[in-house]
Amino acid sequence: MIRGTSLALALALTGGMLLSGVAQAASPLTLKCVRSKATTLRTCISSCRDHFKEDRAGCYGPGSGCALDCSNANDACLVPITKELADLNDACNNTQRDSIDTCRSAFQNGLMTDAQLEQCANNARLVALECKLAATGQVDDKRLACNQAQAACLGACASCGLPSQCP
Repeated sequence: MIRGTSLALALALTGGMLLSGVAQAASPLTLKCVRSKATTLRTCISSCRDHFKEDRAGCYGPGSGCALDCSNANDACLVPITKELADLNDACNNTQRDSIDTCRSAFQNGLMTDAQLEQCANNARLVALECKLAATGQVDDKRLACNQAQAACLGACASCGLPSQCP
């Protein structure tokens, strides 16, 4: 859901760039800074998720061990889905790269103008974003099944009076 929302936002932003005709290249220093901040964000999100799982388990009292087991089972359930999504996104990225390379080649061979090159590259980016949205949609039901299983598992943990009574 979060990835879908993020991709939709990215799609909207790219669409705005396409409509406005503004798609200026960022400097290498700017790109390096943005990549660094994105890495910091991913690390922070991962750390916060880990803390949340531990803190949430504590809310289950005697069922805290059970709740941690549910989280671990959910993580294991999501591993192949995350891999599948990464593979699908890699295919989208490869197609985008190849399309932009084709645009650049046509430009270098005098078959298109600067403006046409920019439009061609932006179209490739838009297609890649749409591809990623479709990829996310392709795995959503599997991700939902994992999360529903976790919710059921956590529900069973909540009814533990003693650790020995937990599933």
